[in-house]
Amino acid sequence: MSHAHSRNIIIIVSAVILTAVLCVSALVFKPWFGYFYAYGRQISLSPVEMIEHYGSPDSDKNWILGLCLEADNGNWEKLSEMTSEDRKSELGTYFYNLSNAMMGRLPDCLMDYYQPFERGLFLPVNENSTPFIIAQSGEVWYRLGEMTMAEHSAMLGMAFSPNKTGKKFLRRLADINFIKGDTSAVRKYSNILGEYPEWTADKILISTYAPTGDIIHSASAIRPTLKNLLRSNGENLMAYQYLLCFDLLIKDLDSFIEDYNPNLPGSRLYQEAALIYIASNNAVNQENLQKYSISEQTFSEFTGYTDTYGKNGGKGAALQEKYGKTYWFYYHFARRNEK
Repeated sequence: MSHAHSRNIIIIVSAVILTAVLCVSALVFKPWFGYFYAYGRQISLSPVEMIEHYGSPDSDKNWILGLCLEADNGNWEKLSEMTSEDRKSELGTYFYNLSNAMMGRLPDCLMDYYQPFERGLFLPVNENSTPFIIAQSGEVWYRLGEMTMAEHSAMLGMAFSPNKTGKKFLRRLADINFIKGDTSAVRKYSNILGEYPEWTADKILISTYAPTGDIIHSASAIRPTLKNLLRSNGENLMAYQYLLCFDLLIKDLDSFIEDYNPNLPGSRLYQEAALIYIASNNAVNQENLQKYSISEQTFSEFTGYTDTYGKNGGKGAALQEKYGKTYWFYYHFARRNEK
């Protein structure tokens, strides 16, 4: 066999092997699965380990993990863009609500999206929660300034992660203790990370939100924790919005009225909820309409809603097209799925 012929065979075999490798790589490392593998790097998992623990990558997993990463990096416009389509996903709603809250519009956008009651605002941390859910549950608390809950989530997230470590958790723990002023803890996490936190605009803002006094509470004590944040800083608008939206999503109008502050920015959502409350207490009068900043237009639409509701025997089908994105519709027809 000639030297030239042998060389051609080697070239052909090499090309076949290279093509096969590229094909396999294209199937496994598709560009649109970038978030899937990027999240793996954040929790110290190789691509193979990511597939082992999370299954083969697909567009849904990539989307969810992308939401986690964009929120972690504070990219709120990108997060808003990624959640613009309502996929009826609890995690999707969680990050949709967070992005809107960070841009100061949580109550104005709340009813435009699937809301699985309070789980759209706060992910549960209990014996039924998955390690992945626990790992994401602290994101809202961190942005609200509630360092104890955020630290609890980060520590559990790291403890339950496959390799018991990861930049995602270590960086968050370093940032939390940096904001708290615990230099020894910051040094501990920073030495592992190889980097030391610095003051940024978001950390400065979060530090102004952090409560001046702590309370004894469980991870499920959402309302007391939010009220404690507001006692420490009454200008924590994000905590105020989360508190009122929490009251409304669990349909606790008594607590909503107690928590409502007419001196803070209002919303059409608050007007709609207040109308249900005063109407159910036979207290629809000019004084209360003014107290809760209820506009003539909102009151007129409420009258139309109640008329249609009565004429159709309380059936939602006749109301959904026109009123489906109102709090009135949610209050009457949203049902909790305990599963």
